[in-house]
Amino acid sequence: MTILAFTRAPIVCEAASRPGRRALVDWNVFLREAIGTDERAHGLSRLSGGLREVFSECTTDSRGAWTSMHPEELQEMLCKTFCTGFTVTPTASGFAVGSTFADDSGDRIGFFLSFDEDLASLEDDGSYLSHLVASDIAIDQGTRGQLLDSILDGCGAYWDRETYEIRTLPFLSDQVGQRCVRFLSGLIRVRDLELLTRNFVRSTFREDALIAVKELMGHAANIDQNVPVNDELHDFPADIVIRPNASLAQSSVGAVYLVSSNEKLNEALLLRLELMRLERNDLEVIALLENQNPKIISSRHYQRAQNRGVVMPIFRMDERESIELMRRSLRIPKKSSI
Repeated sequence: MTILAFTRAPIVCEAASRPGRRALVDWNVFLREAIGTDERAHGLSRLSGGLREVFSECTTDSRGAWTSMHPEELQEMLCKTFCTGFTVTPTASGFAVGSTFADDSGDRIGFFLSFDEDLASLEDDGSYLSHLVASDIAIDQGTRGQLLDSILDGCGAYWDRETYEIRTLPFLSDQVGQRCVRFLSGLIRVRDLELLTRNFVRSTFREDALIAVKELMGHAANIDQNVPVNDELHDFPADIVIRPNASLAQSSVGAVYLVSSNEKLNEALLLRLELMRLERNDLEVIALLENQNPKIISSRHYQRAQNRGVVMPIFRMDERESIELMRRSLRIPKKSSI
């Protein structure tokens, strides 16, 4: 229960789950923060009076503090809100449950409850993980794969690699209520994978690119990270260096820069200019752009690098083909050709 004493004395906020623990907030400081930096007494007085009027019909406790709601009223309100948001529809093997929660597209998050004698199990329809895969979001490897497995393990579930359904192992029927809550919590948390991908995809750019490079060129080249291509160019370390096998005489060494800023594109351009100065044609400079976002990579920087021969594939939303362009630029044969 939250108790607010609307006086010039400090406000006392006491959580019912932690009896005896109080957070004290100076009333005048609270008011000033509520209305900004205006500290005029008249304004503070009017706001204080307004709040008093709002709470004038509330009951008071033994300390004279104002209360707006009893715990039982809040509990009833929460129960009503949550319970009316769920739908349960019979199916051939159990029930289809629709929840009050929705994803970014507005679709309600739901699941299926199935029974087999004294055992029950839960699963979703597989559409969400299929959507992630269709969006080229790797869910079976790397950071996102680990996160997905961790989330599902926490709610006692796993995902089927063939159907992309999220499922639980069978459990006793008397655990249905508890397991449904845990399972729904997991389904909601799994939706964060897409949010993390949108907002923090830069943190997995290197990982995703390295996986793709190794998959398409690892059979015919050595892949190094954060090194220069040779001692002569020690001042120009690349994020990824691709060195074709000695048997591939027609192939070129690739210095790959993972570009998500103008500064990183400039690093690639500096190496390209140095190679032009040295009249070196045995090395290829590749600026792998995370995406074509003019807010991040200016058109001027992009034009300058392109006109000077920097290979610039765009990774996001077309990952495989961007690495294929790199492979063709380095004249590295496909795995099936060797």
